[in-house]
Amino acid sequence: MVAPSLSSLASRLPHGAVSMLEADRLAVSMDLWPRHILGLWSGKTPALPTAVVWPESTRDVQAIVAYAHATGTALVPYGAGSSVVGGASPTPGQLVVDLKRMARVLSIDDGARMARGCTSGQALSGGAVLSAGSWAFMMCVFAGAYAVAYFVRKFWN
Repeated sequence: MVAPSLSSLASRLPHGAVSMLEADRLAVSMDLWPRHILGLWSGKTPALPTAVVWPESTRDVQAIVAYAHATGTALVPYGAGSSVVGGASPTPGQLVVDLKRMARVLSIDDGARMARGCTSGQALSGGAVLSAGSWAFMMCVFAGAYAVAYFVRKFWN
């Protein structure tokens, strides 16, 4: 079901790309931030966005952004919901842009090839909750990188 105010957006997106169902809005209403988890344990219901949209192409994203600009609606991007820093915290009146359907890889450039396997997830996730193991792991990673750089720096020129 789509509200009349969202019908103009729904008409520009693939069928089923806009939802106002409570289950869909609840699914994207929070990430894994410890404050969100503790709130659930204490019985608090998270604030729900007005709707969820699932773009499938850059053209869909452009239509969503144009709609948001024209209506003054705030957008909240949503990936996997695995962040632990409260990034996915929409409020009523906002529109969540769930990017899960944008799953095709269009190209891989040289920078992506060089960075494959690198992630900041360990540092961000563990560091955000002050996990001692995560901090120790990241210190070892950086110490190892500095050691390798010391021995191979002559090849970098």
